[in-house]
Amino acid sequence: MTLRDSSDRNGTPKGNLNRRLRKRLRRKDRRLLSESLEQRQLLAGPDLIGIQPNEGSLLNEGTVLSVSPRELVFQFDDNADIDPSTLSAIQITRAGDDGVFESASATSDLGTNGALLVEFRAVESGSVGNGITVQFTSSFRTTGTLPLVSVADQAITIDVNNNSLQSTRVGDLVSAVQNNPLAADLIEVIQVSGSSLSDLGTQVPNG
Repeated sequence: MTLRDSSDRNGTPKGNLNRRLRKRLRRKDRRLLSESLEQRQLLAGPDLIGIQPNEGSLLNEGTVLSVSPRELVFQFDDNADIDPSTLSAIQITRAGDDGVFESASATSDLGTNGALLVEFRAVESGSVGNGITVQFTSSFRTTGTLPLVSVADQAITIDVNNNSLQSTRVGDLVSAVQNNPLAADLIEVIQVSGSSLSDLGTQVPNG
């Protein structure tokens, strides 16, 4: 009977051989678990190079114009790929004489033949206030002179009391809008002329 050492024919101990096999298997497992990641790129908008008015030099940040330009040419880099259907996203808003952007507003005598004048002004300045509508309706009620105010998105509906004994007055209109949180976030009502006690409910047309 011949006793042999626990090694391979090349003289390498079997313990070392087992360790090599385990390392090789681990490397193989790591290759199986690794995946090639999908290449991603950050999406960015077109690079605006400059804005050229019809007169004068390119507009820079903070440039103040004293004459309104008739034309503005937006210049983008050569690699810009712009969808023509998205051009409406470019908006230009002009500041007033005091340097503050004006708010959208409308004035009306509310069917009183000039006896009073009321202004409806958007709370937010600039183009943010565009699109707000004020709709008037009337109904006969015996519950007081205050109009009923409701708001849906940017549409404000004001229902005045046309009961001649409890007719809505201009002061009631101003107060009702101020005390309605949703309406007050959108507009403010300003009495430009006339008396705050002027009858409104029997005269304002629907619409």
